[in-house]
Amino acid sequence: MINRKLLAKYTIAAFAALALGCGPVSAQESAAPSPDLGARIVLRNGIRQYLAGDGVLYSYTPDSLRTASSASDRTAAAVKVSSRSSANSLRLEVSALFGPVVTNKIPDWSNDFAEQTGPSYALRDGDTVVVTDLLKYGLSLLNLQAAPAKPVRLLLGTDFDTVYYTPALDILGVDESLNRFKISVSNRASKPVVAYALGNGHAHAVASLVTDFAWLEDDRKLPPGATYSAEYDSEQAGWRAYPASARRPKLVVAAVLFQDGSSEGDATSSSGLTDSRKGQRDQLARVLDILNSVEPSTDEDVAAAIKKLKAQISGLPELSTHLEASASDLVYRAGQQAIKAVALTDLEELEAAPRQYYGTGYLKNRLVAIRDHYSKVQARL
Repeated sequence: MINRKLLAKYTIAAFAALALGCGPVSAQESAAPSPDLGARIVLRNGIRQYLAGDGVLYSYTPDSLRTASSASDRTAAAVKVSSRSSANSLRLEVSALFGPVVTNKIPDWSNDFAEQTGPSYALRDGDTVVVTDLLKYGLSLLNLQAAPAKPVRLLLGTDFDTVYYTPALDILGVDESLNRFKISVSNRASKPVVAYALGNGHAHAVASLVTDFAWLEDDRKLPPGATYSAEYDSEQAGWRAYPASARRPKLVVAAVLFQDGSSEGDATSSSGLTDSRKGQRDQLARVLDILNSVEPSTDEDVAAAIKKLKAQISGLPELSTHLEASASDLVYRAGQQAIKAVALTDLEELEAAPRQYYGTGYLKNRLVAIRDHYSKVQARL
């Protein structure tokens, strides 16, 4: 599967550095607690997980939570976060799990791992707590936040304002839950849209949220009159620090790219869409050359080839189109970086796939599917 969040991360970085504003703060009581709460869990590498109401989250720690230094005691293999909701608060319990990290089967968390109970917190809406108790087990800081889990429709003019650099795209609505925003748009132009860029109203970040239909599994466009919804984390959107800022955010329709190659909107954002796509397209050609260089016949062949493929893709350069760095060139190179990151993530997920669960032939078929999808994406970009 394509890690579009990772792709968005690199594309966003090319347009602007967002003001994240989510530093560790102490837990505080909310003046108006919500009866329908969920947990927003920020891992060490910036990945966010969500628990709505009652639930359990398990996460292996080697790539997401493990500290660089070795633990002073024993090193945990995974972290467990349990949530239980009540009328006006959310109970979160954190534990460290010890056991072997396995990749050839679905983990049996209850029976294969020993659990070391950690801290427990009762949080209300808006509370944030930074977990440090598990540092001795090799886990880094874990950021836990309580936020309303029930979707709420935000009101234009009250909760946010809009700015349009082009009338081709209309904001239909914004829904918020667990500090995520689902933004729905409609194509008001007379021709299909293949990509669009939204912004958060910051002076240094005209376009920050990019949606590109080339990366969908099907050959979808946004035809005239059609609607589409995409979801963004509050930090990704750059709208508000947590707890919510008193400043009313802006939602900027910065640019759209049409199927015929023309564009409308802010000049920087419009060129950013095309430059990023060109960088992705050129790098995909190199990645496909590498993937097409192997024709594995069995899962064992795939497993043996993955390390070589990863090394070759890691070594791909981000080539410049100009002698001197420019905004256009930076976006182009960021597009290349995004493809490397997506391809490496796909291969790492394939390498860690539980083959005993998926059955014989999965690795081979999945590698072929990844390659075919990259080919289709490159043709659309």
